[in-house]
Amino acid sequence: MTLNYSIQNHKDCSACSRCLPVAEFSKNSRSPDGLHAHCKECDRSRVKARYYELSQRTAIPSADKVCPMCSERKLCAEFPVRRSSKSGLGSYCKNCHRRLNRAFKMKLWAALGGPSCARCSESGLDFLTLEHKNGGGKLHRMEASSWRSIYKEIIRDMESRSLYEVLCMNCNAAKSFETLERSRSGTKKSILHHGQRVRLKAEALRIVHGSQSPTCTCCGHGVVAELCLDHVIPYSQDPVGPRGFKMYGWVVEYPDDAKAHLQVLCFNCNQSKGVGLSCAHQRPDSPLIPLH
Repeated sequence: MTLNYSIQNHKDCSACSRCLPVAEFSKNSRSPDGLHAHCKECDRSRVKARYYELSQRTAIPSADKVCPMCSERKLCAEFPVRRSSKSGLGSYCKNCHRRLNRAFKMKLWAALGGPSCARCSESGLDFLTLEHKNGGGKLHRMEASSWRSIYKEIIRDMESRSLYEVLCMNCNAAKSFETLERSRSGTKKSILHHGQRVRLKAEALRIVHGSQSPTCTCCGHGVVAELCLDHVIPYSQDPVGPRGFKMYGWVVEYPDDAKAHLQVLCFNCNQSKGVGLSCAHQRPDSPLIPLH
């Protein structure tokens, strides 16, 4: 039997039985030697095998399923996909899942002083998001296990609440733009690069909107920094063109295709559409509530 040991900066991998430098092992604070039992290569192989297994898993071919929360028997299409489960479906139906998340989000907004944007006082819950006051959100998200763990920390800990604020998506985008303006190094190259990105986005918005003053197709908002491009049909159903910032260059290069598949939305309406498949402004029978 091969034993794990660390001698002269080497260690035996318990999976492949090779003696490798300790740099080939990930750190593990629970282990006596501070390292994982398996080398990084074996860990990667295990993760890839597990990911492939989950990707091949499909839902049980049954016509319906009972939701344990509402006790109703519904079609499998009414349940969210969850590959980590044996059935390939979530436990609760989509409506119950939304209710649970809605109640959780309401606790979060209440802990932060109520559901209202700190800048513009927007109170539509479909449009609100959580924002770090002094930056550092990307690093925090990488360290946290999930968004839900961050939300729970804010609800429980008074000190954590002082680090966050509630913003609508439009104000969040404007804040990001302002931060980028302030953080530029001031070199000629960085200023030129930033200016090119701003001009490219503005040109793409004008092409898709068909006018020199683009506005949100849904609500008419017209601040360029708070506008974005959105696929009329969800990208998962109609994967046309690239995603992210590369989309703006694609619009300039292929304007006819872009006009047929894209629309201009503000960040508020874009998020609301992603939550409920249509913007809250177009759902007058439904209150402005988060459904994700």
